[in-house]
Amino acid sequence: RSSMGSATSRRARASSARSERASDVSEDTAADDDPGGELRQELLGVVFEHSIMGSGGPIQLQTVVPSQADDGQVARFRPEAKEEALLERYRDDRLSGLTLMGNKEPSWNEELQSYTLEYNGRATEPSVKNIQLVDQVAENDIKFQLGKVGPDRFNVDYKRPYSALQAFAIAVAVFDDKLLCSPAPPILRSALSLRDRWLGRG
Repeated sequence: RSSMGSATSRRARASSARSERASDVSEDTAADDDPGGELRQELLGVVFEHSIMGSGGPIQLQTVVPSQADDGQVARFRPEAKEEALLERYRDDRLSGLTLMGNKEPSWNEELQSYTLEYNGRATEPSVKNIQLVDQVAENDIKFQLGKVGPDRFNVDYKRPYSALQAFAIAVAVFDDKLLCSPAPPILRSALSLRDRWLGRG
Protein backbone atom coordinates (compact mmCIF):
# COMPACT_ATOMS: atom_id res chain seq x y z
CA ARG A 1 0.00 0.00 0.00
CA SER A 2 1.57 3.25 -1.07
CA SER A 3 1.59 6.15 1.35
CA MET A 4 0.15 9.54 0.50
CA GLY A 5 2.56 12.45 0.60
CA SER A 6 1.36 15.93 1.40
CA ALA A 7 2.41 19.55 1.06
CA THR A 8 0.81 22.96 1.54
CA SER A 9 0.74 25.41 -1.36
CA ARG A 10 0.00 29.13 -1.48
CA ARG A 11 -1.71 30.91 -4.34
CA ALA A 12 0.56 31.01 -7.38
CA ARG A 13 0.36 31.93 -11.03
CA ALA A 14 1.43 29.77 -13.96
CA SER A 15 3.00 31.54 -16.90
CA SER A 16 3.20 28.62 -19.31
CA ALA A 17 -0.51 28.08 -20.00
CA ARG A 18 -1.46 27.36 -23.60
CA SER A 19 -4.28 29.06 -25.44
CA GLU A 20 -6.08 25.76 -25.99
CA ARG A 21 -6.51 25.48 -22.19
CA ALA A 22 -3.74 22.95 -21.74
CA SER A 23 -0.35 23.12 -20.06
CA ASP A 24 2.60 20.83 -19.71
CA VAL A 25 5.62 20.30 -17.47
CA SER A 26 8.98 19.09 -18.62
CA GLU A 27 12.29 18.35 -16.99
CA ASP A 28 15.45 19.71 -18.59
CA THR A 29 17.85 16.77 -18.48
CA ALA A 30 20.70 18.53 -20.28
CA ALA A 31 22.73 21.61 -19.47
CA ASP A 32 21.53 24.74 -21.28
CA ASP A 33 24.93 25.28 -22.82
CA ASP A 34 25.26 21.68 -24.05
CA PRO A 35 23.68 21.50 -27.54
CA GLY A 36 24.62 17.84 -27.77
CA GLY A 37 22.80 16.85 -24.59
CA GLU A 38 19.64 14.81 -24.29
CA LEU A 39 16.26 16.24 -25.20
CA ARG A 40 14.20 17.35 -22.23
CA GLN A 41 11.84 14.80 -20.72
CA GLU A 42 8.13 15.60 -20.51
CA LEU A 43 6.61 14.71 -17.15
CA LEU A 44 3.02 15.96 -17.22
CA GLY A 45 0.24 17.32 -19.36
CA VAL A 46 -2.83 19.09 -17.93
CA VAL A 47 -5.99 19.54 -19.98
CA PHE A 48 -8.72 21.82 -18.62
CA GLU A 49 -12.29 21.15 -19.64
CA HIS A 50 -15.17 23.64 -19.77
CA SER A 51 -17.67 23.42 -16.93
CA ILE A 52 -21.29 24.33 -17.63
CA MET A 53 -21.29 26.09 -14.26
CA GLY A 54 -18.44 28.39 -15.32
CA SER A 55 -16.43 29.84 -12.46
CA GLY A 56 -19.24 28.91 -10.07
CA GLY A 57 -18.58 25.21 -10.46
CA PRO A 58 -15.61 22.96 -9.69
CA ILE A 59 -12.62 22.91 -12.02
CA GLN A 60 -12.70 20.05 -14.51
CA LEU A 61 -9.40 18.68 -15.75
CA GLN A 62 -7.51 15.62 -16.91
CA THR A 63 -3.84 14.89 -16.42
CA VAL A 64 -1.54 12.90 -18.68
CA VAL A 65 1.55 11.31 -17.10
CA PRO A 66 4.05 8.69 -18.26
CA SER A 67 2.97 5.24 -17.05
CA GLN A 68 4.81 3.58 -14.19
CA ALA A 69 5.46 -0.17 -14.15
CA ASP A 70 5.12 -2.38 -11.07
CA ASP A 71 8.92 -2.35 -10.66
CA GLY A 72 8.92 1.45 -10.50
CA GLN A 73 10.23 2.05 -14.01
CA VAL A 74 8.63 5.11 -15.61
CA ALA A 75 8.08 5.51 -19.34
CA ARG A 76 10.22 8.30 -20.80
CA PHE A 77 9.03 10.78 -23.39
CA ARG A 78 11.55 13.09 -25.05
CA PRO A 79 9.66 14.42 -28.09
CA GLU A 80 11.72 15.52 -31.06
CA ALA A 81 8.64 16.94 -32.80
CA LYS A 82 5.46 18.64 -31.62
CA GLU A 83 3.26 15.68 -32.59
CA GLU A 84 5.21 13.45 -30.17
CA ALA A 85 4.50 15.64 -27.13
CA LEU A 86 2.30 14.25 -24.35
CA LEU A 87 -0.63 16.55 -25.07
CA GLU A 88 -0.52 15.81 -28.80
CA ARG A 89 -0.53 12.07 -28.07
CA TYR A 90 -3.52 12.62 -25.79
CA ARG A 91 -5.44 14.56 -28.44
CA ASP A 92 -4.69 11.89 -31.07
CA ASP A 93 -5.72 9.09 -28.67
CA ARG A 94 -2.22 7.58 -28.81
CA LEU A 95 -2.15 6.55 -25.17
CA SER A 96 0.44 3.77 -25.11
CA GLY A 97 2.77 4.36 -22.17
CA LEU A 98 0.50 7.05 -20.72
CA THR A 99 -1.76 7.17 -17.65
CA LEU A 100 -4.83 9.41 -17.56
CA MET A 101 -6.44 10.79 -14.42
CA GLY A 102 -9.65 12.82 -14.18
CA ASN A 103 -11.98 14.39 -11.65
CA LYS A 104 -13.67 12.16 -9.11
CA GLU A 105 -17.42 12.48 -9.56
CA PRO A 106 -19.16 14.03 -6.52
CA SER A 107 -22.06 12.27 -4.85
CA TRP A 108 -25.41 13.81 -3.87
CA ASN A 109 -25.70 14.66 -0.19
CA GLU A 110 -29.34 14.70 0.93
CA GLU A 111 -28.59 16.51 4.19
CA LEU A 112 -26.72 19.35 2.49
CA GLN A 113 -28.83 19.19 -0.67
CA SER A 114 -25.74 19.45 -2.85
CA TYR A 115 -23.05 17.39 -4.54
CA THR A 116 -20.07 16.76 -2.27
CA LEU A 117 -16.66 15.07 -2.13
CA GLU A 118 -15.25 13.49 1.03
CA TYR A 119 -11.91 15.04 2.01
CA ASN A 120 -11.53 13.54 5.50
CA GLY A 121 -10.50 16.87 6.98
CA ARG A 122 -8.03 17.78 4.23
CA ALA A 123 -10.42 20.46 2.91
CA THR A 124 -12.34 22.57 5.40
CA GLU A 125 -13.61 25.40 3.20
CA PRO A 126 -15.61 25.35 -0.05
CA SER A 127 -13.73 26.33 -3.20
CA VAL A 128 -14.04 25.74 -6.94
CA LYS A 129 -10.38 24.71 -6.72
CA ASN A 130 -11.13 21.75 -4.43
CA ILE A 131 -10.49 18.77 -6.70
CA GLN A 132 -9.75 15.07 -6.49
CA LEU A 133 -8.18 13.09 -9.34
CA VAL A 134 -8.70 9.37 -9.85
CA ASP A 135 -8.17 6.67 -12.42
CA GLN A 136 -11.55 6.26 -14.09
CA VAL A 137 -11.45 2.46 -13.52
CA ALA A 138 -10.76 2.84 -9.77
CA GLU A 139 -12.72 5.90 -8.66
CA ASN A 140 -12.32 5.25 -4.95
CA ASP A 141 -8.52 5.36 -5.13
CA ILE A 142 -7.70 9.07 -4.98
CA LYS A 143 -4.30 9.84 -6.52
CA PHE A 144 -4.30 13.63 -6.05
CA GLN A 145 -6.38 16.13 -4.17
CA LEU A 146 -6.30 19.86 -3.60
CA GLY A 147 -8.32 21.17 -0.66
CA LYS A 148 -8.80 24.65 0.77
CA VAL A 149 -8.14 25.01 4.51
CA GLY A 150 -7.96 28.78 4.92
CA PRO A 151 -7.47 32.10 3.14
CA ASP A 152 -4.89 31.43 0.40
CA ARG A 153 -4.00 28.09 2.02
CA PHE A 154 -4.55 24.70 0.38
CA ASN A 155 -3.50 21.14 1.13
CA VAL A 156 -1.99 19.11 -1.70
CA ASP A 157 -2.08 15.32 -1.29
CA TYR A 158 -0.68 12.92 -3.85
CA LYS A 159 0.61 9.41 -4.37
CA ARG A 160 1.81 7.15 -7.15
CA PRO A 161 1.88 7.66 -10.11
CA TYR A 162 2.41 11.36 -9.28
CA SER A 163 5.71 12.69 -7.99
CA ALA A 164 6.03 15.75 -5.76
CA LEU A 165 7.01 17.85 -8.77
CA GLN A 166 4.03 16.68 -10.81
CA ALA A 167 1.62 17.30 -7.92
CA PHE A 168 2.99 20.80 -7.39
CA ALA A 169 2.71 21.51 -11.11
CA ILE A 170 -0.98 20.51 -11.12
CA ALA A 171 -1.66 22.82 -8.18
CA VAL A 172 0.13 25.72 -9.89
CA ALA A 173 -1.87 25.13 -13.09
CA VAL A 174 -5.14 25.14 -11.16
CA PHE A 175 -4.25 28.48 -9.58
CA ASP A 176 -3.65 30.18 -12.90
CA ASP A 177 -6.67 32.45 -13.30
CA LYS A 178 -6.28 32.38 -17.07
CA LEU A 179 -7.25 28.74 -17.10
CA LEU A 180 -10.43 29.15 -15.11
CA CYS A 181 -13.77 29.15 -16.88
CA SER A 182 -15.62 32.42 -17.34
CA PRO A 183 -18.93 32.75 -15.47
CA ALA A 184 -21.83 30.85 -16.98
CA PRO A 185 -24.39 33.04 -18.81
CA PRO A 186 -27.40 34.11 -16.67
CA ILE A 187 -29.79 32.16 -18.90
CA LEU A 188 -27.83 28.98 -18.26
CA ARG A 189 -27.80 29.54 -14.51
CA SER A 190 -31.57 30.12 -14.63
CA ALA A 191 -32.06 26.88 -16.54
CA LEU A 192 -29.95 24.96 -14.03
CA SER A 193 -31.89 26.52 -11.15
CA LEU A 194 -35.20 25.47 -12.71
CA ARG A 195 -33.85 21.96 -13.26
CA ASP A 196 -32.83 21.67 -9.60
CA ARG A 197 -36.24 22.89 -8.46
CA TRP A 198 -37.96 20.38 -10.74
CA LEU A 199 -35.78 17.62 -9.26
CA GLY A 200 -36.55 18.81 -5.75
CA ARG A 201 -33.00 19.96 -5.03
CA GLY A 202 -33.63 23.71 -4.79
